[in-house]
Amino acid sequence: IKRLILYNMSKNPETSERLSFLLTEKEKSPESYLLLGISKEKNKKDDEAEKYYRKAIELGLDEGFVRFGWLLFKNERDDECLMVIEEGLKRFPDDFDLLVLYGVLLSQKKEHQRAITIFKDLIKKMPDDDYLYFQLAVAYDGLLNKSWAIKYLYKAIRLNPKNSASYNYIGYTWAEEGKNLNRAIKLIEKALKIEPDNPAYIDSLGWCYYKMGSLDLALPLLLKAYNLKNDDPVILEHIGDVYNDKGMKNEAEKFWHLSLDKFKEEKDKERVKKKLE
Repeated sequence: IKRLILYNMSKNPETSERLSFLLTEKEKSPESYLLLGISKEKNKKDDEAEKYYRKAIELGLDEGFVRFGWLLFKNERDDECLMVIEEGLKRFPDDFDLLVLYGVLLSQKKEHQRAITIFKDLIKKMPDDDYLYFQLAVAYDGLLNKSWAIKYLYKAIRLNPKNSASYNYIGYTWAEEGKNLNRAIKLIEKALKIEPDNPAYIDSLGWCYYKMGSLDLALPLLLKAYNLKNDDPVILEHIGDVYNDKGMKNEAEKFWHLSLDKFKEEKDKERVKKKLE
């Protein structure tokens, strides 16, 4: 039954959930609770998933801490996520996946130097893991050390030529800086070949064209990204910027107001407020 659950996890999560429930009725093991939690999360039932991850943790399963931690991180419950990580590391101090989550959370909390230390230590154990280099680059970017960030993003690409996030990250970084724009477009296009419907990558491509002054190429891409993800404040702000440069003030203000409502950090809010003045 476990093989059937895993087989259906991506293809048919509803079947996976039913089978996982039957498994927990048969055996109340931490692994069965974990599988049910994963199935619930796949079916966007995060509250129920949390319940079963907690059961897996209570029965001493290290992966329970990892899954529950990522669930909390996904739902922006950072303080609770930190508590779960710390509790997990007390029991499993060398757990690789928990330490990865810890590093990602520290970057999110802007404790970039601590994140760098964690990822460098993990890379010593797994020197060919492109995801670790990507996260190391994110931490360096958080310290505004763009050159080291780009260096490690290229390292991630060399290890895994299908690391779409790294292609996009480099391209978007250059677009923000207004440099290497032709190269940035090529890198983002590589990312889009791997994930053609990723709204963040489509936004990045549109933003490159905007930075090049090609407003008529930028706007359709940004609107496509918006149609795929209409609550992303960065996409909303970018659309407002393009409309503003096209002299369409009403449309620009509409999207800036939408982005202002979605942004959480004060520096982002202040930037958008200045545009609305």
